[in-house]
Amino acid sequence: MNILIKNGTLITAFETFQADILIEDEKITRIGLNLEADSAQVVDASGKLIMPGGVDPHTHFDLPMFGTVSSDDHYTGHKAAAFGGTTTVMDFVVQEPQGFKHSVDLWMQKAAKAAIDYSFHMNLTHFDDNIRRKSFPCPRWGSQR
Repeated sequence: MNILIKNGTLITAFETFQADILIEDEKITRIGLNLEADSAQVVDASGKLIMPGGVDPHTHFDLPMFGTVSSDDHYTGHKAAAFGGTTTVMDFVVQEPQGFKHSVDLWMQKAAKAAIDYSFHMNLTHFDDNIRRKSFPCPRWGSQR
């Protein structure tokens, strides 16, 4: 679905100005005044500020810790983030004993109910020769796999 946001005040990193924004296939394709698009849903942003969404690079969704699990999962935490203007989160992936792939696959399953954009970063809780050989092939540490 295409969306045309009309009559808003656009705030960028460098300036603030009146503008319409045309979004096609989830990408901003045009910014300007008095834009038209017959097939687009029109949203009137008169009197509203239009700003880029925030990125939260440190979240803990569905995270097991100390015998409990964090209160938000990848839906409720994302919903709360979106209401606060955050449109992308980077969540911790717990390093499971079964390996990196298993750990990421588990978090991908948990994030299947995501409400906003997301990414992951691994929470490395141990490092040994097996992890080094599988994950870091470089001349300094050796290239065994």
